[in-house]
Formats: sequence, structure tokens, C-alpha cells
Amino acid sequence: MGYLWCYHKRSNVEGTFSAVKREFAEAVRSKTPVVQKNEVLCKFICQNVTCLIGAMYKPGIAQPTWREEDDGERPTIRFPGVG
Repeated sequence: MGYLWCYHKRSNVEGTFSAVKREFAEAVRSKTPVVQKNEVLCKFICQNVTCLIGAMYKPGIAQPTWREEDDGERPTIRFPGVG
């Protein structure tokens, strides 16, 4: 494990932190430490979703095709106790 391997990992982390701060504000608005941690974790989830959506629209990546079922209905997710 050389220096360049460790530097590459550190560079990736710093780039991710920079992107989160740039896209989702640098400050944390919550007051309590638990809620602050949750807010930061949510920002990272949003960053991951943003990267995923961006990758879907890059050229050369196959996009999913959604086909209608034979009866014309799409599958739905049913939550317990709702509807």
C-alpha cells in the first residue's frame, strides 16, 4: 500500500465533501447533535442519488425501459395499512 493509493482515497473523500457542500449548502441548520448528524447523512444520500441520476443520462449507458403489463396496469408498491 503505497502513498498514491492512500492519496487517491483521500482525494475521493475530499472531492465528495466539496460536492456536497457546493450543491447542498455548507451549513447545517439543525440544533441538536443527533439531528445535525441526520441532516448531514441526508445530504450524502441526496448526493448519491444526484450522481446516480447523472450517470443514467450520460451517453453510452443503457437506460432502463419500462414495459406495460399485458393488462395495461403498472405494478404498484402497497404500504401496510394504506388503501
